[in-house]
Amino acid sequence: MTRLPAALVLATSLALLCAPAAAQTIPPPETPVSTTSAPSTDVDTPTTAESPATVTADDRAFLTRALGDSERALAAVELAREQADAVDVRELAGQIGSDLAALNTRLAQTGAGDPPAAEAATRARLQSLSSASGAAFDRQWLDHMVAVHAQVITDFEREAANARSTTVRDFASATLPTLRGHVDKLNALRAKLIAETL
Repeated sequence: MTRLPAALVLATSLALLCAPAAAQTIPPPETPVSTTSAPSTDVDTPTTAESPATVTADDRAFLTRALGDSERALAAVELAREQADAVDVRELAGQIGSDLAALNTRLAQTGAGDPPAAEAATRARLQSLSSASGAAFDRQWLDHMVAVHAQVITDFEREAANARSTTVRDFASATLPTLRGHVDKLNALRAKLIAETL
C-alpha cells in the first residue's frame, strides 16, 4: 500500500472542507446591482432583505490585503521548510503552508486584487530570517509567524464584524478559527522548544 505524504492528505482535506465556502462567488466590481427591479414573482426563490452580495472598496481592499499577507506568510513558510532545524517546525510550516495555499485559492475566487509589494520592514524581516540558522532560526521564525498572525487576525476580526458584503463577512468569520489554530500551534511549539533547551 502506498502511503501519501501528510501535506498532501492535509491539503486534500482542507480543500474538501473549504469547498462550500469557496463555491460562494462575489460579483466583479463592474457588475451593477439593480435597485429598481420589480419584485420577483418566482415562488421558489426566497427573498431576503439584502440584495446580491456587493463588494465595497473597503471589502475589496481587505481581500487584497489578506492575499498579500498570505503570500508573505507563504514566503516565510518556504524558508522554514528549507532552513528549520527542528522537524516539528518544518512539519508545522507544511501544515500552515497548506492552509495558506487553500486560503489564497479562496481569496482569488472572491476577487482579491493583486497585492502590493511587501513593505520594507517585511522584506527586512524575511531577509533577517533567511540569514539565521539552526535553533535561532526556529525561534525567530515562530516569533515572526505569531506576530504576523496576530496582525492578520485583527484584520479578519474587524472584517468579520464590519464587512458590507455578507459573503466577505462570512469568509472572514469562517477563516478565523484556522488562523487562531495556527497561533495555538505556533505557541505550543515555541513552548516545547524552549522547554527542550532548559
